[in-house]
Amino acid sequence: MENRYFMLNINFGTPIVMNRPGFKKPADIPNEMFVQYEHEHFKEKLNINQAGRPIIPMQAIQRTLRNAVRFCTLKPPKGFRTWTALAKDCLLVLDDAVIECGDKQIVPWHAFVNQQGRMGKTVMVETVRPMILLPASAGAKVLVFDDRMNVEFLEDLVDIAGRIVGFMSARTLGNGRATIGLQQISKEAL
Repeated sequence: MENRYFMLNINFGTPIVMNRPGFKKPADIPNEMFVQYEHEHFKEKLNINQAGRPIIPMQAIQRTLRNAVRFCTLKPPKGFRTWTALAKDCLLVLDDAVIECGDKQIVPWHAFVNQQGRMGKTVMVETVRPMILLPASAGAKVLVFDDRMNVEFLEDLVDIAGRIVGFMSARTLGNGRATIGLQQISKEAL
């Protein structure tokens, strides 16, 4: 079996909302001022690379592809009931996807979410997250280890990943949806 490399060409059809973990409220900011503080510092919730450009981390792309497997309707290869094991073990995202967008396309997005740590109570709090407006696109390289994952399956998988599963936060509200093109590339193109 020969390793195959592919480029995922991601063209977003809906805005992308991010919420990088680890953004904490400074101790000296009172709770009633936190939304204003978040609004002023919302870009700190972006996932960014060393050059300061917004990215979709490779782990998030991998998770999106793995979640998309359950929606694939193509018949799996002989010896497998589903595509899940092959997709989990034989498909590897090689890099973060840098989102091509202008700085003015990154805007604050206000949302009401469940307050964490409140067991048994539905308390909604306001939060501010960065939203990347359209047009936006990205690309990521993928390594496929197993020939049984044919191009027909991979095209179906990335289509479902973009249209049904989506990327990043607020996907249940329709954000982060995309069309994804699949292009085979050589190892030298890495």
